[in-house]
Amino acid sequence: PKKAAGDHLPMRRTDAGKIVESAEELAEEQLRYYGQIEDAILLEKPAQIFYEYNTRINDTAASTQLTLHDIPSRYWLEQIFRRLPQGKVPGPDAISGEILSRAPVELARLLHPIVAKVFIQGQEPAAYKHGKLADIPKGIGNMLSNDCYRSILLANTLANVHFKFLRS
Repeated sequence: PKKAAGDHLPMRRTDAGKIVESAEELAEEQLRYYGQIEDAILLEKPAQIFYEYNTRINDTAASTQLTLHDIPSRYWLEQIFRRLPQGKVPGPDAISGEILSRAPVELARLLHPIVAKVFIQGQEPAAYKHGKLADIPKGIGNMLSNDCYRSILLANTLANVHFKFLRS
C-alpha cells in the first residue's frame, strides 16, 4: 500500500521558543522573520498595499527624457523570452519561462505594450511588488530555528523580464 502524503507542518520554533502549531502561525512567523531580515514593510490589507504603492511613485521618471531607443523593443522582448530559464518554479502570476519561450513572437506582440508602458511611466505594476516566499533549509544547525533556513522570493516572471531589461 502506498503511504498517504501528510499535511504536516515542518517543526519550527518562534524566536520566543514556542512551537508553531498551525499553517497560519508558520506563515506569520516566516513573514515576520524574513521581513525583519529584508527590512520589509509588512502590510496586511490590499488597501494598505495600494496606498503604499501610490505614495511611493517614482517622480524622477516623469522628468527623465527618453528616446525611442531607450524603450524595450518587441525584438528584444522576443529574445529575452527565448532565453528564459527552463524548469524554474513560476511566481504568483503562474507564468513559467517555458510558456514564454514556446511562443516568443506571439507573446512579445501581446505583452510589449504593457512592458513599454511600464518603462515609459517609470512605475512598476503593483503585481511586480510581491512574490511567493519559499524557505529552503541550509542543511546545518538546529532545524527548529529560523536561522537554519534561507528565503527565496519567487517573483512574477514578467517582473523578472522587466528587471532584466533594467540591468542591461
